Formats: sequence, structure tokens, C-alpha cells
Amino acid sequence: MDLKIYPTLEYSGYDLLDDGVIRATCPPDLLHYAGKYFSCSQWLYASLLPSPHDDTEWSAWYLTRLVSRQGWTVIACVNETTKLLDGSKCPAFALLVRCKRKNKKEFHSVDLSSDPLLDYLDDGIFHTDIEREAVLAIRGTSSTMDWSINLDEKAKPFTFYTKRRENHNPYAVYSDDLTALGLQGITGHVHSGMYGGAVAILESFAMRKYLSLLSINGYSVKIVGHSLGAGTAALIAAELRNGYLLSSNEILRSAKIRALTIATPACTSASISDAFAYDRLVLNVIKWSDAVPRFTRSNISKLAAEIVEYKAISEQWRSEDTDALKAYAASYGKAGDMTDKDNVINTETQSKSTEMSTFSSNVEIDSNQISSLITVAANLLDSSASSSGDLSNTTIVGTVTDSSSTSSTNNSASSWYSKAFQTSNLVSVVSAASTAIAITSNTRTNSSTSSDVVITNASITKNNSSSNAIQATVSSKRSFDKIKEAPPSDYLMKEDDIPLVVPGHIIQLYNENGVVKAAVIDHRHASLNRLYVLIDRFLDDHLMKGYLS
Repeated sequence: MDLKIYPTLEYSGYDLLDDGVIRATCPPDLLHYAGKYFSCSQWLYASLLPSPHDDTEWSAWYLTRLVSRQGWTVIACVNETTKLLDGSKCPAFALLVRCKRKNKKEFHSVDLSSDPLLDYLDDGIFHTDIEREAVLAIRGTSSTMDWSINLDEKAKPFTFYTKRRENHNPYAVYSDDLTALGLQGITGHVHSGMYGGAVAILESFAMRKYLSLLSINGYSVKIVGHSLGAGTAALIAAELRNGYLLSSNEILRSAKIRALTIATPACTSASISDAFAYDRLVLNVIKWSDAVPRFTRSNISKLAAEIVEYKAISEQWRSEDTDALKAYAASYGKAGDMTDKDNVINTETQSKSTEMSTFSSNVEIDSNQISSLITVAANLLDSSASSSGDLSNTTIVGTVTDSSSTSSTNNSASSWYSKAFQTSNLVSVVSAASTAIAITSNTRTNSSTSSDVVITNASITKNNSSSNAIQATVSSKRSFDKIKEAPPSDYLMKEDDIPLVVPGHIIQLYNENGVVKAAVIDHRHASLNRLYVLIDRFLDDHLMKGYLS
């Protein structure tokens, strides 16, 4: 439905003036930096072995074999979701380290002052030609217990500590202890299940102690993950950063931590997400067509409203597409324009259709112009079907009521005007014309209230012995743009529900005319506030293979 109405939807909304756009084009160095850790995010998927070797010991052995050629050493590996004695659930994870000499390109690094976003590349140890790196990888959803973590979505209060700023933040909290350390706290909420998993990894498996020792010894720490692992990785980075900043060890207080995540679900409130972005803590890579980062109660509610709103027109489009496909198949592909050969109109009618379509897309259409649309369609129909004689005495009478006083047309509607004149089926004429009126009214951007357009009497009468009347009515209760901004449905959103968003900065990958492009956005971007149901890409694009390709 989205792509039928707005064919350019995927690659629209990436101008710097658009809400939530940080960079219209992602800096190449930042994109390269994020891409370095794609393989790390799939380590635990790749090391899963079939039965009878499907336990942690075999997985750790196989992971060692997989990564040894890149110089990595496996410190710990628990490649199964674990339920602890206190009832908390811990996702699968692995800790790896390596120490290697930088090549010339890495040693002579990019100019980080050229763009504030390149602060993500600063790991605090650029002054040395030896790279010491530790990666904590968290696995995504692979078991039933992983799903139980995902579904434990209740928002849990959380405070993220960051360096004190001069600008006022309504979510900031202060105390004497924090002031003495030059810190402030940002209050918000996080995903309860993922936060529980993050704390379990750090405390129950002593990863906090390991990572602290590695940071003290000059290792840069990266937390990586995909899907469930991405959300957990972001919260591990936040919890670890809190501990570092409150530490009395100066090395830990100045240590750099980064979470580099793929297909991150919504797991923090907006205030925490903004704090992560400000501190360059979490960098996400998300595809425009990936459903999981957009799978929130609010977006599901909007989708439900859209399905109800557009049920009638979607059924009409499905019927038209089915008929066109049957006609195309029946002609063995000779009907190249996917229309029945009996419905192809002559050149003169096509010219009139083009003129009317151009007219409708460039001028404002008021109530009188809309009410004459069906009559114009009938006249065009008479001229195209006069040779057969069976429709020569057809008349169309229509009345239109319009609740909006000012309007402007939209290109999506003009195609429907053209469609109304390219058919010799009277029922299709009225239906297509009625749909054009509905879409025109729905896409008015200057109206202060939602449009209510109803074709009250659009009747077709054939002047012959067996006069029949066919009634066609199309009703549009509110505009498409209004639906996108509509509040969530009561049955999905509870009063105490706190909306969660994707944390930190986001490198969004999208396709424009066959070319994959990348922009840097945050949780405010319009594409993250709707759930797109794309049959061929809806879930496949969430898998690691979709990102690696």
C-alpha cells in the first residue's frame, strides 16, 4: 500500500531539514568503521553446531577455529541462553581479544576533527602502533528462551551517567557525589528483559571484572550484537560505562567504550537514546525495510489503524491486479501494459487522458471540478466505445460532498484520474474516479481538519429496456497523513506504557533506484515511527545474511 501510494517512500526524508536526520550521507570512514564489526556479530551464529555437538564446549572449540586466523583468542564462550538461579535469563555471549600491529593506513588515522561523528573512531589508543582490542559479542534470538527475553518488554527505570553539561536537560539529576565527579545522571527507561540479560552477563559471569582489567591494560572495548544481542549489547555498554565513570581508577574513568550493533530493537526511552548519542556510546546499523527495530506497540497500533482504513481500496487494487494478470496471461504477454486488449483506448482518448491528468496534478481542484470528473470520464468513454455501440447511450450522474474548503492535488491522485479514462468498463470508471477523489482529499496538506469525502450518489444508468442501476460508494474517514500521526489504539497501548526507541545514532541503509545508500539518523526519523509490511523483505532483511549482502 505504501509503495503504491508513495513509490519514492524508501528514499524520501533524508534532507538535513527533515526531522531526525543527522547526516544526509553517512561519512565513509564511519561506515567502514561499523562494517569492521559485522563479522563479529555473526560469530556465535556461525559457531552453533548440529546435534550431538550442540553444546557450549563444542561451540567454543569451533569458534576458536573460526577466529584464530584473524588473530583472535577466545577468553570465554557461553553459546546457549542460560536461566540463572535468581530467575534472570542471560543471552549467549563470547569474549575475545587480540593484539596486532596496525598497518600504515590504520596508524595514520583519519582527521577526527573533520566531523564530530568521527568521535566513534576514537578508542583512546591511537598514539600507539599496537592495537589491543577486546570484543564482547552477544548472540541474537535463536531459542525459545531468547523469545521470553524479547517479550519481557516492560520498561524498567534506568539512570545513565554522563559528563556534566551546561545546557539544561529536563531528565538530568544531580547529587553531591555526582557533582564532585563532574557528572550528571540522565533518567529514563530501558527494556526490562534485555537489561536483565545485560546485568547477568556482567555480574553472574564476571564480564565486568574481565572488561575492567582489559581496559586498565590498554585494550579498547567493543560490545557487538545483532537483534536481541544488539539491544543487550547497548545496555551492557551503558552499564559498563556507568561503572567506569563512578570508579576511582583514572584509567577506567577515561576509557572508551563503544557498542556497535546491527538491527537493534527499541530498547531505551528517548532521553536515554539521546544521551547515548551525545556520548557516542552506541552506533547502530539498520536497514530501512527491517521490521524488528520498528516493532513497537505504538507502530503496531498505527499499522492496525491503516489496515482498517485502507481495507476497501486494497481489495479494489487486488481485484484490479488480478484481472490485469489474467488478461496478461490470456494474451501470452502480448498485453504488455498489463491491461486487457479490449480496454486499450485509442490515441485521441489517451491524449485527452494525459491532458486531464496533467491538469489535475498542477491546479487546485474545488468541489465543482471534482463533481464534474465522472461526467468527463463518461464523455471520454462514449468517444472510445462508439464503434461497438453497446455503451453509446450511457450516462453517469454523480454528486460529491467535500468538508474541506482548501486543497491541493497530489501526484498519487493524478495517476488515478488517468486510470479512470483508460478503461471501457463503466463500473471501473466510477470506481477509479471515486478512488481518485478519495485519494485527492486524503492527501491534502493544507486542511486543518481530517477530510471526510463521500460520494453519496454515483450511479450508472443504461438507457435500454432493462435499465439497471449500480451504486458505487467510496468513503474516506481520515487522511493517510493523519493516520501516521494518530495516537495508538487503546487496546495496544496501556496508560502506564512508556514508548521505547532505538538507542544512539543510526546508520540507516536504504535503496534508491537499485543503489544502496546510507544516512545517519536518530530515533526521531519518520521511517522509524511506522511499521512497513513488505512481503518480499519484511523478515528476511532482518537476518544477518541480509546485512552482509
